[in-house]
Amino acid sequence: MSNPAKEPLWTKDFVLITICNLLIFLGYQTMPSTLPIYLNSPVVGAPDAIIGWVLGIGSVSAVLSRPFTGLGVDLIGRRVFLVAGILGMTLTFVVIPNLPFIFIIRFLNGIFWAMACTAATTIMADVVKRSHFGKGVGFFSLSNSLGLAIAPAFALYLLTNRGYSFNLIIVLSICTMLVAFAVTFFLRYKKVPRQVERSAQKAVLKQARALRTTPRKLPREKRTLREFLKRIFERGALVPAIVIFCNNMVQGTVVTFLSIHALSRGIESVHLYFLLYACVLIIARPTVGILVDRYSYKAPTIIGLSFVVIALFLIASSTTIAALLVASVFHGIGHSGVHTSLLAMSVADAPFERRGAATSTYYVGFDGGYAAGAFVSGVIAGIVGYTKLFFITVYAPLSGLILFLILTRKPKNLKTTGQNISDTQS
Repeated sequence: MSNPAKEPLWTKDFVLITICNLLIFLGYQTMPSTLPIYLNSPVVGAPDAIIGWVLGIGSVSAVLSRPFTGLGVDLIGRRVFLVAGILGMTLTFVVIPNLPFIFIIRFLNGIFWAMACTAATTIMADVVKRSHFGKGVGFFSLSNSLGLAIAPAFALYLLTNRGYSFNLIIVLSICTMLVAFAVTFFLRYKKVPRQVERSAQKAVLKQARALRTTPRKLPREKRTLREFLKRIFERGALVPAIVIFCNNMVQGTVVTFLSIHALSRGIESVHLYFLLYACVLIIARPTVGILVDRYSYKAPTIIGLSFVVIALFLIASSTTIAALLVASVFHGIGHSGVHTSLLAMSVADAPFERRGAATSTYYVGFDGGYAAGAFVSGVIAGIVGYTKLFFITVYAPLSGLILFLILTRKPKNLKTTGQNISDTQS
């Protein structure tokens, strides 16, 4: 019997799925930060409220498709949804100066985004070792946040500082997704064990044959809305989904309107905010993962939400790039604590055959918060302006913090919960 302490974290499959996930985020996240500038330009001339809707529609489609994606990942397979999502996103990276067309493309892009992310996260949960689960989630979710930080920083630099066209951003996104597709060919991991539901059905048939009373088909279960919702959502991931929803309202607001807010205050080189944010994530993510392994998910979440609140106050009151960079540090540390701990909380205790549902449940909150942030911030910005917008957004992480304290029970040690893929197969 192997010693859990000596089990390696950096297996081939874990490295490959983390790289693939990073490329998916890099390719996708170039759009939310640069598309508002393109839409606000004379080429399109869209108002702030419409910009919020365009940015949010992709997250709405992701939210709507997440539950069915999670169910498909569990029943059909991880790889099918991963490859289909990557190729679908590649095909929908097309933008022309026509708002109805952009709406449709963003809606489809969100569906494929949900497929790829749900499959990739579920594969990660399959291959990471239980003794390193928190640390593994920390490094994997680092790839999420690096994509969220590096892609906007690089894209904004090319668009605003170097004067490159928006079409070049599209080409770079397509190339990144094609590399992610190539990585999937080298990914090898154990297949998903046969689902409990299918095994139960076979057991019924076997027993019926033994009694020589084999039915022509299995009796259909009574299907209700409650049973349907229990099937597509994992109960253990509901609290993390609610809290990450509140946190990601901040993400939707920052990604959509930070660049315009900074330019309105005469702050240049806004890409440095996202660049420093990425550097903070590189340091903070693994550290948070270690804390989750050793202690629990509670302290990192509480501290993280508190830091996000501080970051929003700093963004709203910033008049120089230096002040904005201080906000970036708080934001990076805060988001690291929240996302890493809540993702681990969502999938650590989920049964193996329900990990896709747990992942999709969490990302319903993740994408839903992003969409809500983009929609609501667009409306608020048009009424009160950008400065007051960021002050008002403070209520989102504060609400998440209060709900987390109310809804969470005594935290469990991740090393003693959940199942690894190796635990389910001989």
